[in-house]
Amino acid sequence: MSALEQRQAAIMVATKRREAAAAFKRRLRRMSPWEAARALAVELERGMPDSPGAPIGPLLLAIPLLGDVKAKKLLRTFRLVGGRTVGSLTERRRLELALALRSRAREWQAYEPRHRQSERKAAA
Repeated sequence: MSALEQRQAAIMVATKRREAAAAFKRRLRRMSPWEAARALAVELERGMPDSPGAPIGPLLLAIPLLGDVKAKKLLRTFRLVGGRTVGSLTERRRLELALALRSRAREWQAYEPRHRQSERKAAA
């Protein structure tokens, strides 16, 4: 394999991973806050095999109701910065962050108005 072919193959792999991360963020934005937090927690537990190079900050910001301040506060509790990638975290830190997201999801689900929960069930 020539150097040019290797470079092109690496670019294709990187593009696919970026596209996978962008698609995941789009899915998160369309979910309710608690569903999005749970979905991100599941992906963090798996290690995001489709896009391990995705930065944590933008993934958190894709969750509805989780703005810049809340995302930074959540990351600060784990001494992380938003630019850290999922693949660069140890399994322990990924699981801790996933646990925190699941906890936040339970809080948000408890406060979701009952009429919105019934609308979601009817739509499904």
